[in-house]
Amino acid sequence: MPRFISFICSTPQRLPHLLPHPVGVLIILCTLVVTVGCEPAQTRPAAIPNGEVHLLVSELIKPQIAAIEKQPGDAELHGTLGLMYEANEIWEPAIRSFQNALDLAPDNSLWQIHLHRCKLGNGTSSGERARLEAELGRFPNDAGFLYMLGALRLEDGELPEARELLEKSLQLQPNIPATHLSLSQLELIEGNPEQSLFHAEQAMKNAPGQAAVFQAKGLALQALGRSNEANENLKKGQGASILKFPDEGLLKLSRYFATPQKQINLASDLIMVGQLGRAEQLMIRVLSLEPNNKDALNTMAIAVQRQQRYEEALDKLLKAQNADPNYFPTYINLAVLQLDRNRPELGLLPSQRAVEIAPENSTSHRLLGMCRIRTRDFAGALSAFEESLRLEPDNFECHAAASEAAMSLDQNDRARFHIDKAIALRPEYLPTQVNKAYLLMRMNKPAESEALIKKLLRDTNEHPKVVEAYQKLRNGFRSAGGRR
Repeated sequence: MPRFISFICSTPQRLPHLLPHPVGVLIILCTLVVTVGCEPAQTRPAAIPNGEVHLLVSELIKPQIAAIEKQPGDAELHGTLGLMYEANEIWEPAIRSFQNALDLAPDNSLWQIHLHRCKLGNGTSSGERARLEAELGRFPNDAGFLYMLGALRLEDGELPEARELLEKSLQLQPNIPATHLSLSQLELIEGNPEQSLFHAEQAMKNAPGQAAVFQAKGLALQALGRSNEANENLKKGQGASILKFPDEGLLKLSRYFATPQKQINLASDLIMVGQLGRAEQLMIRVLSLEPNNKDALNTMAIAVQRQQRYEEALDKLLKAQNADPNYFPTYINLAVLQLDRNRPELGLLPSQRAVEIAPENSTSHRLLGMCRIRTRDFAGALSAFEESLRLEPDNFECHAAASEAAMSLDQNDRARFHIDKAIALRPEYLPTQVNKAYLLMRMNKPAESEALIKKLLRDTNEHPKVVEAYQKLRNGFRSAGGRR
């Protein structure tokens, strides 16, 4: 209770002495109204994990929790703590953090969206659709919120209602792949495959290489009866996960990755985009706490290998092998490293071990074939390549290498089979086309070889490799007494 009110209530006998004239009465009444009308600001305690968390997570959240203890009514601090938990998939305190943020700032759509995502992650999403529908009036022009609720309506089969929100979301924030993919799905359900394909292709412009995009495009092509294109895209889309709407919070999540696996995943992503130094620094930190983490050792090895620091990469992979002698990725990475070092003979053992551990994995057989062909074991290489192709029939690299192994063994028919498959997969790849011209010469099919070479001369503006092949063809004719 404020001190002034407490003073009056506890000393009623003194009240007349405080009121010498009517103006005094007015002053006291105004002070009472103002004091009673000022309610204390809302506050919320920081959400604390119920159990132990990794040391790296603890280091991340401690300063944030301390900041909340100083300012328990700051919604932004609570929401940011929620993002820290969400980034590391610590769902329960993430949910409490976002709920705290919403209690303090109910008009913040970002915390609404991330509360929903964390409830999904925690498996406690019952009633979410109704909750979000009730909040729609707060966010009629928020693209992220409209997308999220539209996707829920689509999931529940309410297509016109879903379309209304998804199209408005796209209008407010164009070119978002996640929104295009939801609309692609909706159009497919409604029997509009052309429109479904349009949205999938729009998504591909802004998210090239994403499995979910290939999947959506494949389904649309399949509905249009374009089966060959559909199968190619559907294969690339296998195991696709749903694309998320790129809201401000999602863009911040990678800053808060703290668990070792999250940092390893981030380092892998950084390697994919060429940020090798950042990936290396992340793995140094993880390995300082967990020196035998086999995933961190493998990721570190790849980062330094891409910088051509081969001996360091080998050291890390041997430590990973020692940490777990049966870990398949380590042997794959060892084989790749030895091929990069131009030591294929040293890649034979790890690639054979990879085959033993995962005999149904096409990559292990392909790497074994690569090591064998470079050690001139052509029969063994061809056998390994064909086993890899049994498991993954449409691998260009494997067909091309198998054709070379078969040519080295003078097995022309097998070579022709593999080279035709390789060309069908990548018709623009010139070395394979030139190899086919040489193979046709060897198979005594000069007319076919000449027709192919002349086409390549036109298509490549007389590339030197094609000119060389043409010269060899002409010389072959002369030595055989033939005519062009």
